[in-house]
Amino acid sequence: FFVSLLIINTLGNNSKAAIEAIGYITKVCSDCEIINICSENINNCEGCYHCLLVNPGLCRIKDDFEKIDKLFMKCDNLIFISKTTFDFIDFQTKKILERFLPIVTFFSEYRDNELRNIRRYKKNYSFGIIYEGEADREYINYWFERASSQLGATCLGVYPISETKELIKCIC
Repeated sequence: FFVSLLIINTLGNNSKAAIEAIGYITKVCSDCEIINICSENINNCEGCYHCLLVNPGLCRIKDDFEKIDKLFMKCDNLIFISKTTFDFIDFQTKKILERFLPIVTFFSEYRDNELRNIRRYKKNYSFGIIYEGEADREYINYWFERASSQLGATCLGVYPISETKELIKCIC
């Protein structure tokens, strides 16, 4: 099966802000899948490059991320719903984003006037973040544009949770 949008919620199942944002998103974009990662066992990327060098495309860590990865491979758009800590996205969102490293290869090319890893798959992905809390939006957006580009994805931007509708306009 295919879904147009994968939502990864790091705010938790009981977060009023997440419930409202997800409610709006699912009303506007019916073809989506939601993962609440607070109840999942997901380890940090170890930076071992096993997914690039030893067993290309596959992370050696066996945990609940495999479920996310399978859903991710069947979607075009990915939205994180994230908390902020110290004016930046929370560790859960950053951890998940880092685990997507296997979607690129070890080889590089010049893209956007910078050296970037070559995408493993021909599929075009789009990433966006909706965040709750105080944050340096300009800095997070700059960082997220670079992270998305490194993974061969289009950055849809970074939006406070109160601007969820603005991000969804880019997708649905």
